[in-house]
Amino acid sequence: MKKKIDGFKQAIEMLKGLDLASQQSLLAEMARKDPEMAIKLKKNLITFDDLEFLTIDMMKRLLKDIPLEVFGLALRGASKQTATHILNMFSTNMKNDVEEILKGKPRPLDEVLEAQNKIMNVVQALAEKGEMIHWLQRVLMIFLRKLIDVFQKINVKINPKISLKNMSS
Repeated sequence: MKKKIDGFKQAIEMLKGLDLASQQSLLAEMARKDPEMAIKLKKNLITFDDLEFLTIDMMKRLLKDIPLEVFGLALRGASKQTATHILNMFSTNMKNDVEEILKGKPRPLDEVLEAQNKIMNVVQALAEKGEMIHWLQRVLMIFLRKLIDVFQKINVKINPKISLKNMSS
């Protein structure tokens, strides 16, 4: 029985392995041939759960453009790990405000996804300006570590010149 491969997911993973300039170049070429697919790939390139890698400075920057209420609503659809990380970056008062939003009445899924989209649009814009580059490097490092783990599990030899230590500056 053949294993079904999700081409879209594979394309996202390959794009995540490229530097930002290469990603933009490929997406621009794709936009000429299939604009809808390029938009879909671009929106999925950085996921909401990737926000667990934000630093406090990055969060402060995001809060300039995103109201706390939007974060609260968006966290309803986040993984526990991401939600915990983000909540731990807030001051006690801010954290209490967001927790009140989380405990509030149920909200439609489309509202939660819309809140996440608002945040990710700002994150994407900041990344394109180079204001989130350290975070993107962190995400790339995690991807590379996972890729190396997969290669090792299936006994693929890795070039010894490739070193995560050299890449983590």
